[in-house]
Amino acid sequence: MKYQNLLFLAIIITMISISCSEDTGQVTVTYQEATAIYGDLETIRATPINEGPRTIENPGKIYVGEDVVLIGEEGKGIHVVDNHDRNNPSASAFINIPGNLEFFVEDDFLFAESYYDVVKLDISDPRNIVLMSRSKNAIQEEFIN
Repeated sequence: MKYQNLLFLAIIITMISISCSEDTGQVTVTYQEATAIYGDLETIRATPINEGPRTIENPGKIYVGEDVVLIGEEGKGIHVVDNHDRNNPSASAFINIPGNLEFFVEDDFLFAESYYDVVKLDISDPRNIVLMSRSKNAIQEEFIN
């Protein structure tokens, strides 16, 4: 009986000494922190409309007219493609409309959203787009990027 108690005690002491090791290991945690970047709406509204042709990176809505094709660039603006020669269309300009996702064309006017605003542009001369009007804060829904 004494022998069994000593054996049991030896096993318990051995288990306690093994389980109480000082090496707890290491854990490496990697994370990304997001930082909000706020812009000034008046600076965005003062952005020049006319730009030279750009490469299409993230196309959206497409409008096909008589001699022009308009291709939306999600969040950036609208590409103008000269389609006089249907066998050889060529990029002719870019309409810079920050925050643009939707647009439509009626006669020679293009209506497009720009974050909270709606702009009306004269596109009768696709190489020289003219801002006719801007309805500020026409879109009341909160913009979520």
